[in-house]
Amino acid sequence: MPIRSLKPLTPSIGLTLALLLCLAFTLPAPVQAGDAKGYVAPPDGTTGILIYGRHRTGNERYKEGKRDSQDANYNLNLQILRPVYYKEIKGIMTTVQALIPFGSVSVSGPAYGNTTLSTSGLMDPTVLFGIWPINDPDNKFWVAFSQWFQAPFGDYDAYRPLNLGKNRWAFKTEASLTKGFGNFYLDLVPSIEFYTDNDNYGAASATEKMDPLFRLETHFSYDFTPTFMLSLGHYYEKGGETEVAGVKQKNEKDNHALQLTLGFRPAPKQQLLVQYWRDVDIESGFLTHQYGLRYFFIF
Repeated sequence: MPIRSLKPLTPSIGLTLALLLCLAFTLPAPVQAGDAKGYVAPPDGTTGILIYGRHRTGNERYKEGKRDSQDANYNLNLQILRPVYYKEIKGIMTTVQALIPFGSVSVSGPAYGNTTLSTSGLMDPTVLFGIWPINDPDNKFWVAFSQWFQAPFGDYDAYRPLNLGKNRWAFKTEASLTKGFGNFYLDLVPSIEFYTDNDNYGAASATEKMDPLFRLETHFSYDFTPTFMLSLGHYYEKGGETEVAGVKQKNEKDNHALQLTLGFRPAPKQQLLVQYWRDVDIESGFLTHQYGLRYFFIF
């Protein structure tokens, strides 16, 4: 339904829609980034849980490669619970996992009418299934494929200018190649994600569409000891332009980021990752940096 057919808009609806369009996909996606050796398959029958904690912040906002605000304030606090299970079926390693994210996000500054917009609660949860056609730990070589299903169960209210849920389904297909050379490991992880429409976008109940988003992760890691490793990851994403009520938002992503990770094994069935993320080139969205922790416990 075209926006121009919704006249007259009340001031509150008009303001809400304007803020929604301003925010449309300027917020970073907080759950997508993977980790070095994330597709190194553990032993058959491994059951565990990963717990993530992340704090992301930024002040500069970009659109079409140009900075349109340098005094906005973006803050995200994110926690994720991720139960995992690995099972070998007829010689093929498989996994089923779930990601349950929740947290809070806020934006403020002149770009948002000198007000603070904030919300907290559940984000859209994800279930994924993965297989390893090649699982060769003796030669340190792994090839894996996974399918991710993100459900629109997160907190969403069309009348709120800021939401943690997206009110649409997302489907991501991901592949991974991991090769070890002594204590050095290389990961290449391409993926493509597709989205259904959000038919209840904003107070005007407009239709929001999103183009597919391509991502490529590259990780270089080194095991200094059996209990300590260091990795550097590069993250690239391209696409994902949105359309609201038939109007292109000119917010296609063409973004690059780096992440430094220190990995520790405090006990045989535990792993702790300490991470720092930094956006280095942003076409659309906030230029951010992030501090993160990831704890993995095997039952």
